[in-house]
Amino acid sequence: MNVAKPINVVWRIKSMDLMSFKAEDVDPNKTFNPDKINFKLGLELNVDNTNKMVSVQCPVEIYSDDTHKELLGSIQTKGEYIIENFTDVFDQAKNQLPFGIIVNLTGVTYSTTRGMLCLLSKGTVFEKAIIPIIDPSVFFPKPAVADIQK
Repeated sequence: MNVAKPINVVWRIKSMDLMSFKAEDVDPNKTFNPDKINFKLGLELNVDNTNKMVSVQCPVEIYSDDTHKELLGSIQTKGEYIIENFTDVFDQAKNQLPFGIIVNLTGVTYSTTRGMLCLLSKGTVFEKAIIPIIDPSVFFPKPAVADIQK
């Protein structure tokens, strides 16, 4: 049986930016049930081997319900992370970083997006709608157990 090897990674936030935020013009007298508001979540990940950096963009569209017919607003954030010991943790053969590192950096960006939306949506028709807390690993295909243990 293979035993998982611990990964010692040293990373820091280079930047955390609000790329865009928009509240659509919606009749202010129209009410929306916060339990019905639906989010379309996206994720764009870029690993920059040269600069030993990972960037994670998180675009979110906010809809009045699960039909996605009425757009209420949107937000997009970008987190950039420097991995100090990049050469130690980057798998040259697979041209990738370990799954756990990617999930961790994605989680930080996703949580930051949730917080920014909570602050910026005040006074909008969707101010009481909060992006759900999710496991950031859902954005990625699950690696094989052997891949996790390397």
